[in-house]
Amino acid sequence: MNYNPSIFRRSSTCHLYGPVPVNAGNAQVKKSGPGEAERFALTALNHFERHKLPPFFSQPGKLADMLASGDYACAVATTENNDQAGGIVWRCNGLKTAECYGPYMFTRESDHHLDGRLLEFCLKDVARSPALNLINRYRGAGLPQSFFDELGSYSEYKKTKGNSGNSGSSVQVVFFRQMREDPGATVWTSPQLDDFLLQEYRRLVLPREVEFVQEKNRPEPAEHSVLTADLNREENAATIRLFWPGKDLVQNVADHIRLFEAENWVNLSAQVDLGLADQAGFAEALLKNGFMPRLILPHGGQGDVVVFRRPPKLNDLVPEFVKSFEPYIPSRPVDVLKKQYHYQTLYHLNNNENALGPPLAAQKVLKEFNPFKAAFYPSGDSYHLRRKLADCYHLHPDQFIVGNGANESITLLIKSFCEMGDNIITADKTYGGYEWVARFSGITPRLTPLKKLGFDPEAIIEQIDSRTKIVFLCNPNNPTGTYWSRKVLTDFMEKINGRCMVVLDEAYIEFVDKADFPDGMSLITTYPNLVVLRTFSKMYGLAGLRIGYLAADNDVTNIIHRTAVVYSVNALAQEAALAALDDRDHIMRTREMVAAGKDFLNREIQALGLKCSSGEGNYFNVKLPFSDSLAYRRMMQQGVMVRMMTPFRFPNSIRITIAKEDAMQACVAALAQTLKEH
Repeated sequence: MNYNPSIFRRSSTCHLYGPVPVNAGNAQVKKSGPGEAERFALTALNHFERHKLPPFFSQPGKLADMLASGDYACAVATTENNDQAGGIVWRCNGLKTAECYGPYMFTRESDHHLDGRLLEFCLKDVARSPALNLINRYRGAGLPQSFFDELGSYSEYKKTKGNSGNSGSSVQVVFFRQMREDPGATVWTSPQLDDFLLQEYRRLVLPREVEFVQEKNRPEPAEHSVLTADLNREENAATIRLFWPGKDLVQNVADHIRLFEAENWVNLSAQVDLGLADQAGFAEALLKNGFMPRLILPHGGQGDVVVFRRPPKLNDLVPEFVKSFEPYIPSRPVDVLKKQYHYQTLYHLNNNENALGPPLAAQKVLKEFNPFKAAFYPSGDSYHLRRKLADCYHLHPDQFIVGNGANESITLLIKSFCEMGDNIITADKTYGGYEWVARFSGITPRLTPLKKLGFDPEAIIEQIDSRTKIVFLCNPNNPTGTYWSRKVLTDFMEKINGRCMVVLDEAYIEFVDKADFPDGMSLITTYPNLVVLRTFSKMYGLAGLRIGYLAADNDVTNIIHRTAVVYSVNALAQEAALAALDDRDHIMRTREMVAAGKDFLNREIQALGLKCSSGEGNYFNVKLPFSDSLAYRRMMQQGVMVRMMTPFRFPNSIRITIAKEDAMQACVAALAQTLKEH
């Protein structure tokens, strides 16, 4: 079997506690006996976090017994000095689906491709078995994409400390390899799983005939159902299975959930075997109790097995239905404004766009875009861009959703978590999109006053009740330019304690270079209820292409995906954004332009006798002695378009987008003329 050596040169995410073999070049890969396997498990426990290892590794002697029984096999790479450089374990005792664990590497030396050699050793052994598929749920530093596909992913939560509700999470990915052609099968399930199964079987190219078990055609169930549960205390995880169906199945599942949550089990899963028709009702009972289908294990039981997950805390925030939205009404187009105000030149200083335009790399993409690509649908989930973002921020691609601008992300969040009677909380003087989308959706927005022109954490916390689903924070705030430091934000997240979602809008983060400014991306794994919004419209100058994204815990993005419309981001926007991410010089040039523009406006506007302020971001605020709507009209007649601040609840003020020198001079001249006319 051939493999690409570059695939294996990945930086390890393992935590190395023990000694690292200094020379793995001559390591030999061979099948190990029980004693060597026990040593391998002990070494893995000292090198990797527990959630990256299968549960039985916590008892190395158990692995030795499993090998002695013949159900499992192990291969270890051993150096000349008898040091273990890595290993892999697999199980394929006559099952249609085999499973492997690893490869786990105990050396940083990746140029000898030991992980690939270990994996090939496993694959050759599995290939001699009757297994149709190979599954991998526990891996070390990654698996080569040329060997495996992703079945799916979900979040694994760390054990909660003292029932506080604040626990970090990590993304668990299940990989899949088809060893030989799947002959096809029939699966039996509830109609409620139709969409999920159709999507997954199509994605995985698995030939299946889906038969729906209607409730009226099911045999009369017994009075009482019986459930079993596999418990993994190391991972604080419980997996529920149906042993016997009964009339009380929905209540039985609810009772199990209540029991597990009372004992602080945070990772709740369930498995439904599609090879057993009487489990259709089990799937429905799980759905009614907040479980969600996450992935399919082909031939994982009598038939395919659907793995359900019940995210902690999130279930209380997910609505029973999703409301329709009224359309957002945009401003008038430029040609209409030209006719109305009779101008030849227009300086757009109202929408905080980047006067330098897109980065040079993105401009090149725009110029060279093949027009024939317009005939084809773009990537429905912005595949390449999500992977680029994952590399940039050290998260998993499934933790990103790319959308048609920030407003689509805000809409998706409210659609996903809010229903009639719920409320969201934000400030009274901030970006209006949060409030608008909430009102359009029939959701109550609760607005807290600013404190020293910034968000007031205590005022927000006082407004939270049992129907609060989302808190929207704009950091830095538009239009005041104020921001929360990392300490203020983390203190706030601790006090929120997972009671609601917190959305951190970082649309202007690239304009900030303050040492205490928080990077929301780095906090996602600590706070699973945190969602970060970012955009390519501001710093990256792609506002006309409408592209932005959100990042969150994997379970959160899975929920949001249920309300998202695919193909909302066009192909040109995706390619331009992908190129823009690499242009750091563009950010520095823009920051220099903004700094110069702020200095100029601050000096010239104060000379006009007006009060002004800026803060962070690429905008500047001016307090006027008269109506901002009057200033807007008169400056528009002079070819300068600014933003009226009355909609932001700052009456008699205007906001000016920082731009190039000529635009700043035209703005000051237009404002001076307006003052003179007034």
